[in-house]
Amino acid sequence: MATLPYWRCGIAFGLQTVRGTPATAPSLILPLVEQYRPPQWGPNIIDIPYASNNHWHRVHWRPGDEAPQFESTFTWPPGLLLQWGEEGDTDATDLAKWMFWRQSVTAAELVDYPNGGPLCSGDGFYGTFWFRMGANRTERLYDVKCLEGSLQVGWGDLATWRVKCAAAQQPGTSAEVWPVDSEDSLNRVPYKFNEVVIRCGPAASLEALRLFPATIHTNQPVLSFNQNVADPLSMCSLARKSGTPSRVPRKLPNLTLPSWQGITELLTPAWSSRIAYLARTEWAYELRLRRASLGVEASVHLPRIVFTEDGLGAAVRSPLRQRLPFEAYYHSTVGYTCRVAETLSE
Repeated sequence: MATLPYWRCGIAFGLQTVRGTPATAPSLILPLVEQYRPPQWGPNIIDIPYASNNHWHRVHWRPGDEAPQFESTFTWPPGLLLQWGEEGDTDATDLAKWMFWRQSVTAAELVDYPNGGPLCSGDGFYGTFWFRMGANRTERLYDVKCLEGSLQVGWGDLATWRVKCAAAQQPGTSAEVWPVDSEDSLNRVPYKFNEVVIRCGPAASLEALRLFPATIHTNQPVLSFNQNVADPLSMCSLARKSGTPSRVPRKLPNLTLPSWQGITELLTPAWSSRIAYLARTEWAYELRLRRASLGVEASVHLPRIVFTEDGLGAAVRSPLRQRLPFEAYYHSTVGYTCRVAETLSE
């Protein structure tokens, strides 16, 4: 039996219009960089240990299946989350809508992502995934919600998103057809670590934010978000009129607006940030990734952050470092908690 190389595997994504109806075709193939893992879930078998049978495995039952869950780590090439119009305008791709957007309260119109405003309290979007397992096996999983994710840009690394997902359906048993198109995301070089700029400060105006610090002596900045989706097991139900309980979650609603957090470790301490922590002063934070050759710039902007800890310290045979975790809050003036944007220079 021949082995299956890594490059024969893959994950494709398509955005659903409604829950319960899978996408007919994918809109992109994710540029995976670290690992490939199809959905994982257990049969949830419970043994019934009667005292009179020496605990032989004679009787068991299945109350229902666990929600299929999986994690994916994919790079961030320009245009993956945002697509450019003819005049340089930007619009979110299907992947960005699935990761960040919410439907409005009326579920009839979309609102600006990533859903920081009070009018953006509707449910998130469901997606359909195709998992390629070699040349002859492709499985499809739909009604998938993004639970949480993070953006990491370490020294010498590519900018990568790590997302955790869960589904309200089981993967189909029949083999699907792997899409052969929509591979444009695999033809572009991702953002790199030396294209990152971090700005942070107490200024109300984003343009007034200074580089943090001026020479960016930082290592492995991490931004993470949680979409606050209901626990999958809590969304399983008892028997309906048909007498059949739900084997998987009936749906995966977003209970609250998303929350954003971050960690920045400075190799050169910034005393102004320590003063801000001690005084409980709110700052703003922005991580930028600029591809000068294309005139493209992506950014993640948090207009209100509060440092939750000032991890200033030094270990033996190690220089003084400053670890700064923070929480993001909704900004009523700009209308969001966090904004993921990408612009194309004219």
